[in-house]
Amino acid sequence: MSSRDGLSAIAFTDGPAADQIVVCASDGRGLAWSAPVRVDGGAANVLRYTQADSVHVLGSRVYVGWSDERWGNREVYFNRSNDGGVTWAGEQRINTTLPAGFGTVRHWRMEVSPDPMGGQDHVYFLLCVTEPAGGADMEGLFLVHSNTAGAAFLAPTHAPAGFMPAGQHVENIDLAVQGGFNVNVLWQDDRGAPLWTVWYQVSFTGGATWLNVDRNMNSGAPGWAAGNVSLDVELQGVLAAWEDQRTGGAGGPTELQYAFSVDDGINWSPDFLVGGYMPGVDDVDGLDVALNGGHAIVAWRDNRLGAYENFVASGLLGALNPEAQLSFGGAQAPRLDGHMEGTGDDFAVAWRDTMVPSRIQSAFTRDGGQSWDPAFIVSDAALASSQPVLDYNASYNNFVHAWVANDAGVAHAFAGGYRPAQVQALGVFQAGQFVNFAVTGFPSSQAGWNYLVLLSAASGAVLLPDGRSTGLGLDPILMHVLAARPNFGGVLPASGNATTPVLVFPPAAVILPGTVLNFAAVAVNAPAGPAFGALTDLGSVVVQ
Repeated sequence: MSSRDGLSAIAFTDGPAADQIVVCASDGRGLAWSAPVRVDGGAANVLRYTQADSVHVLGSRVYVGWSDERWGNREVYFNRSNDGGVTWAGEQRINTTLPAGFGTVRHWRMEVSPDPMGGQDHVYFLLCVTEPAGGADMEGLFLVHSNTAGAAFLAPTHAPAGFMPAGQHVENIDLAVQGGFNVNVLWQDDRGAPLWTVWYQVSFTGGATWLNVDRNMNSGAPGWAAGNVSLDVELQGVLAAWEDQRTGGAGGPTELQYAFSVDDGINWSPDFLVGGYMPGVDDVDGLDVALNGGHAIVAWRDNRLGAYENFVASGLLGALNPEAQLSFGGAQAPRLDGHMEGTGDDFAVAWRDTMVPSRIQSAFTRDGGQSWDPAFIVSDAALASSQPVLDYNASYNNFVHAWVANDAGVAHAFAGGYRPAQVQALGVFQAGQFVNFAVTGFPSSQAGWNYLVLLSAASGAVLLPDGRSTGLGLDPILMHVLAARPNFGGVLPASGNATTPVLVFPPAAVILPGTVLNFAAVAVNAPAGPAFGALTDLGSVVVQ
């Protein structure tokens, strides 16, 4: 799943034999989706797989990666579109340094970064490749880079400095790219066998060169690093987290450790333990991190309460605030995404719960993690759902979710989501009645801004000055609202919640019973020229 500005895309495996990679596209609102378009070119009855980072959108461009068993082993393939997913350039096999059909790609990650000088996008694949020459499933960890928006890829380079290809066992990899060329890699290997350790590398040349020495991340205390790793970057900041067994010992319960760098990964903080569980007794299983606006948000699940539940902590690097519990009643590992500006903004965590049937739940914060709204169900509660992914569309302050659900015994891909900022009609919309509107959930960084509720009896594509679609149509009611703005808005407080002045309905000319009034609210920073902020989804009310 990927959503940015006016484009969203979902890539998934389809077909009775799970042998087709297809993409559906939408705008930044994610309300209506195109029919699936097949993007692989392989033979039928060959297993193919997508993962959370299989698709990326930038501008009108869509980039897709997947793993594929057409050669008997597992390889990674790639395709791209320059027109929002309508037409496709044709698939490419990603070079593993081995001929097709030799070795296998056990783990992989994909990232796309815009060029800092306005050139073509940079596409990256990180491949953990089992090499026959190593024997006993020994691996190499290779970075493959395209600086031509995926038209062609450079030769793979081996990221670790501490061992040669096919020199170690490698597990749990992650990749994060900043500014087109700064490539950050996190992984676990067994060079300290029997102990597994966490390692970091960075390239400032798009993978052409790497630091001379790998950085051992869990060097603060001897211990077996086992389980997931997660990595995020922002400007010169790097945040790395991993599951560690330094307290429980090899094979014992894992704990969550993190470290950070503020100079592009050259120097690092000490390790920090995250969470209010008991290390060595309670077990952490699953994590995700985000670094944005100088703040860190760390989500994980642990079993301190018996069942595994999801928790989240946020704050300045090295000084996270007390955690918040997000799930109640059992949960699978969390996925985290969001955006910050100023003092903090919208983030969301999504997960599969352990109910029968299982559902996709999501919780969000509008203040950078200082507080979290109660979780709610995103999926259809009647269908067993799993494999949630989400992405934040900053233009529409919209969390677009995708998941798989079992519908009458057949797995299907579904999409949904929400915007934290909401608007609700209050009162009975009938001639002579008092009515107004309530807005909730606007980002904390937009406190002090004005807000305006837009109202229309038509639906359409009225755009804000910044190009975003309101979903409203232009009609006399909307023209009246724009002319009488103080009656349909106000100032957003720090809570992000407010109500408009009470009016006698109808506010304009006669509006006939049965008319459907559509409405949306937007934050406006008038002194800025004006600047437009969070925009709600479209709501509606029927005139009585």
